[in-house]
Amino acid sequence: SNELAGLLELRGDLVGADPASLSGWHGQLFARLEGAALGGWRSWIDYPVSIDGRGALNAWLTFDGARIVSSLIDLSLRSVRLQLDGTLPTLELMRLDGRIGGDFGPEGFSVSSRGLAMSFADGSIDLPRTDADLRISRGADGQPNAGHFAVNRLDVAALARLAQYLPLDAALHRQLAALAPDGQLSGVSLDWKGTAQAAPSWSVVARFDGIGFTAGGGWPGMAGLSGEIEGNDQSGRFTLASSGASI
Repeated sequence: SNELAGLLELRGDLVGADPASLSGWHGQLFARLEGAALGGWRSWIDYPVSIDGRGALNAWLTFDGARIVSSLIDLSLRSVRLQLDGTLPTLELMRLDGRIGGDFGPEGFSVSSRGLAMSFADGSIDLPRTDADLRISRGADGQPNAGHFAVNRLDVAALARLAQYLPLDAALHRQLAALAPDGQLSGVSLDWKGTAQAAPSWSVVARFDGIGFTAGGGWPGMAGLSGEIEGNDQSGRFTLASSGASI
């Protein structure tokens, strides 16, 4: 139907014995949609979140039984409406473009973005293309015991604004709103290893430019803070290169 998509293409390489039992099947599926109306597919797809919009996407999915163990999605969407939780406001985007990938298994998971860009419908935020990686490892008890996060660039103000649409703790929402952080982060790489029962080891590398936040909670306000940080749980180096910073 043209109301659902202008073009729908499905290809797969699936292996199984009983068509009525998805738990016994495994393999790969490719789906291509052009001019797709995401909201119109709710009758067939149980979206984990409330989403609407129109555009194109290519998706490569790897199944093990009824579970998706790997995914890679290229998307180009317009007029997107997204609500991650019924208690949260609806995120309205003029556009959402880029590639999103993920791998999921008993030993952990990883998610990534390549060239991911978005523009708010009200024109207030235009996030440039971003490459990011997050990997979480789990131990034999199923609890996280190591992780890695890297991103090429982050607009701190845009990230704080975006946070109001994410299912975060209410106190954190209030704190971000009060601090009104600003500035840019780039070349960020964070690694950690450990559990909640033991002090974790960690390392971090990042550049920051024009970082600032509003005074509050006993902390002074700052603006225009620039420099680099490199260190770990044992030692580190903090370099400031700010000519117009203020406190």
